[in-house]
Amino acid sequence: MKRDARDDYATLELGAIAGARGDFPAAIALLSRAQTLYTHDRFATDALARVRAGKRIDIQALNDAIERRGVD
Repeated sequence: MKRDARDDYATLELGAIAGARGDFPAAIALLSRAQTLYTHDRFATDALARVRAGKRIDIQALNDAIERRGVD
């Protein structure tokens, strides 16, 4: 199966939204999937670690960091 960069980004964003709402089980599932889709994405890895620690995601900060790096 060919990797679709839009799929991992969308999954990351959905996981971040769940993490921002405090829905940690959904966030963990989605962010785990995003990390599987794009294993070298530090944003997915960092967000996943954050929700596993019971911390919410700051979506604006995540999106600002992604924008600074540029989306693949």
